[in-house]
Amino acid sequence: MKKTFFLLVLFLFTIQINAQENTATKEETMEWIAGKFKDILVSPRKFHSYNSGVFTYYGTDGKTLIMLDLKNVSNVKDFYMLDYKLADKRMLILEGKNLVNFTDGSPSEDYFQEWEQEEGYDKQILDIDKVTGLRGRLIKSFTRLLELNIGKKDNEKF
Repeated sequence: MKKTFFLLVLFLFTIQINAQENTATKEETMEWIAGKFKDILVSPRKFHSYNSGVFTYYGTDGKTLIMLDLKNVSNVKDFYMLDYKLADKRMLILEGKNLVNFTDGSPSEDYFQEWEQEEGYDKQILDIDKVTGLRGRLIKSFTRLLELNIGKKDNEKF
């Protein structure tokens, strides 16, 4: 009987360890997002680096570094919008305090979006739909990152 009980406890302990190993940490989640962003960055923007949650790329001028701090993401939106050409366009927007910083002295921004408006027309920053299913996987990863960034209060269950 003791042997059976011991094996049952050992089995349950193994299941618990495996369940914990399958949950991505905050750093793993940010690294995965940064890797995907690197792959879908639209030219003339070029990837510069990723370090400790900060994804850095060159802007359209090729000189200005734009730093997206994934540790500061506090909200994610994904919706269809009607652009000036009267065509539906899907838009991913990230929000968070001091989310985007620039090396050219421009003030930091509290949002980052898939498209930017420049000189009266939209320019794509990320080509998310280039990879089938990537938008949904990014939304899922940002949802996980939000849970890790925001956390919960000690006395609350959710």
